[in-house]
Formats: sequence, C-alpha cells, structure tokens
Amino acid sequence: MTALAAPACNLAEEDPVALIAERAGPGAVDCGAAGVWWDDLPPAPARACALDAMAAGAPFFVTIDEGVFDGRLTVGFASDGTTFTKLDYEAAYGMFPGTDSEELRWEACAWLESRGVDCPTLTRDLCLACVGATPIM
Repeated sequence: MTALAAPACNLAEEDPVALIAERAGPGAVDCGAAGVWWDDLPPAPARACALDAMAAGAPFFVTIDEGVFDGRLTVGFASDGTTFTKLDYEAAYGMFPGTDSEELRWEACAWLESRGVDCPTLTRDLCLACVGATPIM
C-alpha cells in the first residue's frame, strides 16, 4: 500500500518579526515579540524596552500579536536610531489549501509617540502612535 502525501497547508509565508527586525538593522535591541496568550511576552515590558531604546537613540524593534484564532494580526515598530517604521501585518488562514491571504502595510513615521501605559490599546499597538505617517510602498 502506498501512502499519499498530505496536501500542503499553504500558510501565509511572511514572518513579521523578521521583517521588522530587518528594518532596524544589525545590532538593534530586540525588545521582543509580545502577545496576549499565556506563554507570550507581556506587552508592558516590550513597550518599556522600546521606550528606553528610543530615549537612548538606539536602534530597536518590537512587535505585538493581537489574539485571533484564524490568522495573525501583528503590529511592529522599528528604528535604526534616526528613522522610525511601523508595520501592520494581517494573515488570514483559510479553511482549504490555497485560501490563505496576507497583507503588509508599512509606514514611515516622523517619530513614535507614547500614548501612556494605561491607554486601552496596549495589547493592540503597545500604546505607541506613528506620528506623521507616510505609506511605504
């Protein structure tokens, strides 16, 4: 009897953490990939790391994953020490092979602004705002 190969899941292909790390460049401070699940890095320490790196003028990158069951929603921020970038990443995992989709939206930011640690979007965007956003194609 010959075993049949299982069809590929055809999951979304991009890794948002690797993409945002690339924008920060070599030697950047890795502030972590925060999330909302029990085993993820909590958002507050990741946010604090990013704020410390910004205050020091150091390159850094950080991401936060919002809890979704059928894909991935990730927001990432990076700085090379002088410029700032934001990534909005969305992947939807389809029920059938070939039905997955992913979308990346990049923005250049004049600077990143803290909206305070108690803002209601800590688990969505680390309470950081991309000020003066310009889409990057």
